[in-house]
Order: sequence, then C-alpha cells, then structure tokens
Amino acid sequence: MSFGGEFAFGPARAAACAAAAWLDVGDGEEAARYAQEALEAYNRLSPTRRPYSQINGSKIDLAAAHLCLEERDGAIQTLSDVLDLAGGRRNTSLAGRMTRVRYLLAKSPWEHDPKAQHLAMEVSGWLSESSPGLIN
Repeated sequence: MSFGGEFAFGPARAAACAAAAWLDVGDGEEAARYAQEALEAYNRLSPTRRPYSQINGSKIDLAAAHLCLEERDGAIQTLSDVLDLAGGRRNTSLAGRMTRVRYLLAKSPWEHDPKAQHLAMEVSGWLSESSPGLIN
C-alpha cells in the first residue's frame, strides 16, 4: 500500500517536522539545518509533486531559525516568496508558523531593529490579509 498527498511522510516531511520540533525547544541551529534539508528534499521532487504548504512552512520555519540565530537578513530573504503568497494560499498551518515569526520579531534583539520591525509589519500585514478565520 502506498500513501500520497497529505498522508505522504517521506524524508522531506520528516525533516520539516524535525525543524518545527527544534524551533519548539529554541534550537535555531538544528531548526535551520532540518528546514534547509526539507527544502532541498522538496526541490528534488518533480515540480508537479511539490507540496506548496509544506515548502512554504519550511521556509517560514527557516526564517524563524534565522531569527533565533540573530540572522535578520537571512530571515528577510527566506520570507520574501512566502510574503508574496496570494491570500487563498495562506492556510492555518502557514499562519501559525508566521505567527511564531511575528512573536520572535517582537523580542530582543529585534524590537529596536528598524529592518526587523519593517519585516514585522509585513508579517502582520500578511497575517491580517490572510483568508478569513486564520490566526491574526
């Protein structure tokens, strides 16, 4: 028996889950490593098989890891594609992850960093423009 779609759990998804777990315990270095591993594995899939939600979730987690590691510019660069997602592509999972980024940007060392606060405004706008019923 083979499972696909939302039920597929290959190396890419395992790495993405590991990244999220490492973020939960505050280890930005491990989170970044696993998020990058997930993105590389997803990029090896054919374009028609790439799950946009998992890919964008991994990008958001990578950006959060960059913030944990005090790498503001890495977070900005990593989030650029995600911030451009159309409202209908912003699901609850992505909004929850983006909420973590907003939370991190409100803390030291970012709360007084102008570039980080600009990113925080973009993230807040992204969350407020998301589909109805998502986390705001």
